[in-house]
Amino acid sequence: MKIKFNWGFGIVVFIGIFIVFISTLVYKCSQHEVDLVSANYYDLEIQYQNQINKMNNSAALGQQVLISSVNDQVVFQFPEKFKGSKLEGRITFFKPDKSAYDFEVPLQLNEELSQSLSSKEMASGRWNVKVNYKDGQQEYFTEEKINLN
Repeated sequence: MKIKFNWGFGIVVFIGIFIVFISTLVYKCSQHEVDLVSANYYDLEIQYQNQINKMNNSAALGQQVLISSVNDQVVFQFPEKFKGSKLEGRITFFKPDKSAYDFEVPLQLNEELSQSLSSKEMASGRWNVKVNYKDGQQEYFTEEKINLN
């Protein structure tokens, strides 16, 4: 028996191939790991006005925290305005493509208002670095994107 190719047979073959393609796509997508930016993003959204106030305070300084990657070190240089102030805060490293790499360190500045962290153990690629700090009177926030090799 010889199968003759006609429009009806072509449509059935096309629909069959389409169903297999969509089924494979759904299966592959369901196996892909999806990382949220934050597990408690609803709470963070409610507190976002506080974050806006911190960013405005940072913008009013005139000088921002300088974040640079030099010789396997991530260096943070704070403005001279804070000379003599006791700064407290946290530095958060956020890896957009893999939340398992995210980590946070306390702010520990030296006399020159700088802090260095080794980047040897950090994965290469893009990182979002967020610095939350306060000088006792006001709170500040700075965020910058860096690329590590």
